[in-house]
Amino acid sequence: VYAYEESNWPVHEQIQDIEEDCIVFVEAFGCADRAIFGELVSKYVLLYRQSRAIVVKGKMRDAAALYREKWPIWCEGFTPVGCFNREPAKHFDEAIRKEHFERYDGAIAVCDDCGVVIIPKERINEDFLAELHQIENQEDIWFDRLDHYKENTFQIVCEKKYLQDDVYMSRSAIENRK
Repeated sequence: VYAYEESNWPVHEQIQDIEEDCIVFVEAFGCADRAIFGELVSKYVLLYRQSRAIVVKGKMRDAAALYREKWPIWCEGFTPVGCFNREPAKHFDEAIRKEHFERYDGAIAVCDDCGVVIIPKERINEDFLAELHQIENQEDIWFDRLDHYKENTFQIVCEKKYLQDDVYMSRSAIENRK
């Protein structure tokens, strides 16, 4: 779903036909810092169209209501200044629509309280999974060094003091194989 030319008219058109159980991804083109939509559209998409979640690559309105409802919505921020509800003067560029559809179709969106990371479909493989496990293991080591070895964050993150601790690293390697 997309908005463009500071208009959310195309959003209203496109959401009419959303199927159930979808994650609705909305992208804004040429909308400056305007909100794409707010509570009304969110309620329609999530409750009446039975979508699972909304991810907006742009801003939204009605932050208090969206937080209160605890709906599964992620966006780039909030503003009370919304898009215009007018039909755009020209059709959306089909080449851009196609390019962005291909970019996001089959990708994975990881959404949490910090925001959204889109993992492109070409990166979804065993190598990427191994990288994620490595990140998780590294964070486990960092918190262990902070909590139990009383090192400061400079020693942990910058100097990587734990790498010079052969006993610690051999024990860590054994635990990671389990």
